[in-house]
Amino acid sequence: MNNIYLHRGQLLWQLIQPLHSIMICSRRWGKSYIIAMSIMRNVLTMPRSTGVFLASSFRQAHSRTLPSALMALEVFGWKRDVHYVIGHKPDKRLGFETPYFLPNDLKDVVWFANGTIMIIVSQEVPMSSNSLTIHWLEADEAKGLDHKKIDEEIMPAMGGASIHYADPIKYPYLWGWTFTTDMPVCKEGLWLIKNYEDKYDPELCNMILGLEMKRQRLLAVQQNSYTKKELSYINRSLAQLRRSVVYFQERSIFDNIDIVTPEYVARMERDLTPSVFRAEILSQRVTETEDKFYLCFSPSIHTYTANDNTKLNNYKRQEYDCTFDTDVESNEPIAISFDYNAQINWLVAAQIQGGKHKTLKSFYAKYNERLREVVQKFCYYYRFHKRKEVYIYYDSTAKGINYIEKGHSAIDLIHEELSNQGWTFDDIFLGNPFNHKDKHLMINNAFKGQELLYPMFNRDNNVELLQAIPLTGTTISRDGFKKDKSKEKNPETKDNLPYELRTDGTDAWDVNFMGCLLKPYNNSYSFLTT
Repeated sequence: MNNIYLHRGQLLWQLIQPLHSIMICSRRWGKSYIIAMSIMRNVLTMPRSTGVFLASSFRQAHSRTLPSALMALEVFGWKRDVHYVIGHKPDKRLGFETPYFLPNDLKDVVWFANGTIMIIVSQEVPMSSNSLTIHWLEADEAKGLDHKKIDEEIMPAMGGASIHYADPIKYPYLWGWTFTTDMPVCKEGLWLIKNYEDKYDPELCNMILGLEMKRQRLLAVQQNSYTKKELSYINRSLAQLRRSVVYFQERSIFDNIDIVTPEYVARMERDLTPSVFRAEILSQRVTETEDKFYLCFSPSIHTYTANDNTKLNNYKRQEYDCTFDTDVESNEPIAISFDYNAQINWLVAAQIQGGKHKTLKSFYAKYNERLREVVQKFCYYYRFHKRKEVYIYYDSTAKGINYIEKGHSAIDLIHEELSNQGWTFDDIFLGNPFNHKDKHLMINNAFKGQELLYPMFNRDNNVELLQAIPLTGTTISRDGFKKDKSKEKNPETKDNLPYELRTDGTDAWDVNFMGCLLKPYNNSYSFLTT
């Protein structure tokens, strides 16, 4: 295995080896390395044990969190189908040990060579950890988890006596857990801070560091009876101390400054709103009300999962389409809206279902792709939709844009491409763009349940949009209160905020929601809006 670079924050974790970890770290800090090191530690020290990899949904685990952890494991030399398998029994020729507990269904199980297994558990499945005896727990993107479900469903499965790992000196990491995340910008993620900040004991961690450094020095010299006895004493002491640690850390990008460079930080400070820069880069806390346009948006209240998990494979790349979604009404039309930009083009797809405006999925196209390509992405994803009919919500900006394709306005191009793809359409023209102040008031009232439509978002189909919403700020200009779009036109580089996390996608969503609210395509409550 090649030498592996660990920065200060990662190395401190590795030296302290805490039983419980809450790592709130900035973008590009390297959180997946912590998860990988924690997995390796638990696998190696508790052979044939049962761990859990917790996610808000199986689709999240398939597409984001587990692949990141597996990529980090490969950096450390652990390879799939050599050191572990996923979703099936290992080939007998690999010589894998058998776990103490082996589920009947291995579809969501990582099986390691020494018989340890890690079960992927999703919070979208109620009581999915029932009947499990969990020896350790890993969770990335922890701010998006429901802590009440963790307390009620996961934690009761951890603790008590263990016949296989009863010796606390030999097995100091039994019942341990590791949570990693970036800084919460919505109140739902603050449970990580409120529950664990005051449990961190820096003096205890410093004591462990001192003993660990002494242990490393002893290991570096030739062993004799005295050093062996002292090492034994230090190892027992470390095991006892580590079992008492709740390691709570808020780490900034500066831990990894040698890799990301000071220029990256300077660009982020230039391109992000002040509150986003403090939260995402400096890992500083921001208040719930600080310069947020979507003030009343709450991920725990306004998002949902709706996945047909029977279609997911064993954590390999796969193509998704609308047949994976259980929230779309296939016999009903879809409301679509757009944002048009030289850098990125967005399409938001939604349906009015009862009194809810459900944002089913959002699409974007950037770089060499333009508006035509984003329409194609929508049509391809919904190619199995039974009723290929859309209602297009748009305002006056769609009529005069000609940079998308020469000789085409945006709405003309949308009509043409939908027809080419076999879809029918109806236009719902909204006039001039909505005033920012009015839009802000009505949207936030809707989030509070005070409008005729209640906004909801499919969490797994709107990942970038749901990241952009809490990052969207406000500003006061000579024209009054408005959404802060000042960073929208800045060029994108590998070190700058991606176009898809800027305000363009939220603008497309605004048009869709406001259109459905004021001019509902299905007339479900039109008598109330006339």
